[in-house]
Amino acid sequence: MNYNEHVMKNKCLVGGPHYLKLTGKWITSPLNYLSLTVPFDCNYRCLKCANSLEKITYSNLSEDHTKRSYTNLLSDKEYEDIISNFADAGGRSIAVIGEGEPFHPKQINLTKHIISMAYKNSLNIIVFTNGALLNNDLINFLYEHDTTVLFSVDSLDRDQYTTLTGTGSGKIYDTVIRNIKKISSVYQNKKTALWDAESNEYTAHYIGVHSVLSLHNINDIETIKSFLANDVIHTFGLPLLKGAMSHRYEEFVGNENNHLSFVDAVKAQSETGGSICYNRSQDKCAIMNNGILINPEGNYGVCNYSEALKEFGNWRDHKSLLDVALSIHQRVDAFFEEQGHLPCLLRHQHASKFFHPTDLNTSSSTTQRKIPALV
Repeated sequence: MNYNEHVMKNKCLVGGPHYLKLTGKWITSPLNYLSLTVPFDCNYRCLKCANSLEKITYSNLSEDHTKRSYTNLLSDKEYEDIISNFADAGGRSIAVIGEGEPFHPKQINLTKHIISMAYKNSLNIIVFTNGALLNNDLINFLYEHDTTVLFSVDSLDRDQYTTLTGTGSGKIYDTVIRNIKKISSVYQNKKTALWDAESNEYTAHYIGVHSVLSLHNINDIETIKSFLANDVIHTFGLPLLKGAMSHRYEEFVGNENNHLSFVDAVKAQSETGGSICYNRSQDKCAIMNNGILINPEGNYGVCNYSEALKEFGNWRDHKSLLDVALSIHQRVDAFFEEQGHLPCLLRHQHASKFFHPTDLNTSSSTTQRKIPALV
């Protein structure tokens, strides 16, 4: 058995596609997943930030680049109704992955409200965080509400982490590492053993570490995976060429050959077989292909990092999540049939044709770049 086969038969992420299948909760439905985002506030200034509206450079890391604004935000009651509708439709897992930091002081109350409502409706809840703002009370809250927590950690080198995240002080790195160790210890008794139909045993993990591969860390994979190796699940992904990253391709990826090697590394080294919610039996992102996004204004989309799809409307006007999900997925399937299949739509080299179908003759800088799509 090679290393890849071993890790694939060793761990699963609570709330992820493999976990749902092992527990008999996976359904052949467009609505296994509901992706919710909170308004964009973040305590980091990451060089890779896909949601930044500006180019981030080493000289302007301290500047506010999060100039995204929303109007007519969803109310707490509307979030409750959305989550209840999702549960009633047979949904399984809610993911809060982006746009910024969900535990930012401006957004923590909303994030905790979403978690509480997911728990009340017996749904899995996955939250993605940089981990710097966790404290004992929040860790206990997450534990009590059976929350899966994924930490973004692209480097275990203190100085490099500080540079990549724009946090300005190694003290932030120290805090993050301390918080991951603390929550992993608190969650120890939540790890459970599961078996598939062939009696292969898996350990279900609530705590994960996610790393975006680049030239900055491609040689550090084994070091990253050795961090709390028995206590967390390690997943890897590729840079998303949006926002600040669209200006930093050469620095983070460099060339097509590097891209291809990163793709192979994600598949071989990620303990889910791909990125966070990769469904390896379909070779697709489960959130994008078996779920739906609702952004802070109630607009529908396909992913936490995708643009709202205005033609599919707003939850306030079209409350049948299943009908909207079916319509969006039909369009996704048609796009892949025409342009070629990849696990991630947003990382497809012709993604702009999906989001801007009327601009088929207009090439963006990203689509002009002759690189393979990322998984």
